[in-house]
Amino acid sequence: MTTPAGLDGLAPPETDSLVAQLRDQGWCLVPGVMPEDEIPLVHDLILAEERAQAQARGESWTRTSNGSTDTTRYQRVSKAAAIVARLGAHASFVADDRVLGAVRRLLGEYVRVSSDFGIVTLPGAERGFWHCDWPYNQTVAAHIPQPYGDMVMHLSALFMVTDFTEENGGTLLVPGSHRRPGNPTGDNDELAATPQSGELQVTGRRGSAILFDARLWHAVAPNTSDQTRVALAVRYAPWWLNLEVRRPGSTDARLVEELMDGRANSAPLLTAAQFEALPAVLRPMYENWVEQP
Repeated sequence: MTTPAGLDGLAPPETDSLVAQLRDQGWCLVPGVMPEDEIPLVHDLILAEERAQAQARGESWTRTSNGSTDTTRYQRVSKAAAIVARLGAHASFVADDRVLGAVRRLLGEYVRVSSDFGIVTLPGAERGFWHCDWPYNQTVAAHIPQPYGDMVMHLSALFMVTDFTEENGGTLLVPGSHRRPGNPTGDNDELAATPQSGELQVTGRRGSAILFDARLWHAVAPNTSDQTRVALAVRYAPWWLNLEVRRPGSTDARLVEELMDGRANSAPLLTAAQFEALPAVLRPMYENWVEQP
């Protein structure tokens, strides 16, 4: 793993190339981001948290998981929130110099994490709906209405905790779709379920990261293997994007849920102890999520 951006103030030489790919295609692949010796720790933590959180909340279907109302299929794709807070000192890769260098070039020097969560795709998972991430997902109450403008304001990263292969469901995406004025989460089920011209499946070795514009159309791919695919999603926001709509108990979150159609989309808060355990480079990116005394 390379040095986290911000420690020496210099962006790595790959930054120009990664930014160009993000602007043109809407995504890029960054290899070797996660330390190889720490990947098993991340893997086991995500699986343990997914089991614990699934039991705590009970299984319920969400439309963007796989596009099915069959709960047995939904259970093939599940999430576990707030993984980075539990990784503590082992989470430095979230600020990898290549990833954060590209993020800062597009969003500005002060960026924050809007959410992070583990994704577990079990054998038998089927192809899902095309969707975009928050704040463009139209099924979420706090969303930017369509058509939205051509401006980068949120970036998503998928850290590959296991290899992404064609068999185990490496993520599907549509290059260039971030330039479109909308996405299929806006009540267009037929389009959401339709294969797209030029779509591709991203494969890569564990430890790599897919970085993409949150507007980019992407979908769960079928897992036809006998192996569970595990990923860590981290989303990066500029300082000016209102994250209060995702803060549990905030005035903005309450009013959005009362006045706008769609589901809630809150992000868990960190305890003071969890915050202090994070690497110094990550603290400015998570300070807005710390519980208030």
